[in-house]
Amino acid sequence: MNYQTWRLRFGLVAAVLVLLCTGEFPGRGQTLHRTGQSVQPVFEGWNKNEDGGFTMWFGYMNRNYEEEPHVSAGANNYFSPGPSDRGQPTHFYPRRQNFVFGVPVPPDWGDEDLVWTITIDAFGNLVPAISWFLTTRTAASTPVRTRSATATMTTATGK
Repeated sequence: MNYQTWRLRFGLVAAVLVLLCTGEFPGRGQTLHRTGQSVQPVFEGWNKNEDGGFTMWFGYMNRNYEEEPHVSAGANNYFSPGPSDRGQPTHFYPRRQNFVFGVPVPPDWGDEDLVWTITIDAFGNLVPAISWFLTTRTAASTPVRTRSATATMTTATGK
């Protein structure tokens, strides 16, 4: 084996060993969290019902890859205004779950916001609420607010 071939093989073996020992592989840009992350409620959209009311659709993003938190309906998993228990999930499967449940609202709902709040004691900090407002376009292409719902996530201070 000549010197250049030996150098090339030695360099490749050394590079593979460095990658294996450090765990740093090209293209691996995110850390996978198995546990300890938040659950983010998501407002998916709405549809008009036959009675003139609306159904607001919600899903969620559990940022964990393995942990499936359970948050009972009540002080840490509720809707407002109105009844706090509107059939929201209490067991949160890993990753993104789309259109998990719908909340019907009456025809006279108006411009009121529907807020789903989940509090998980995990991080020890407060995460800002995230809101989505639905808009439609008029003939003049001016945005007009027609229906809204808010999905809120907070994390309680850890002890």
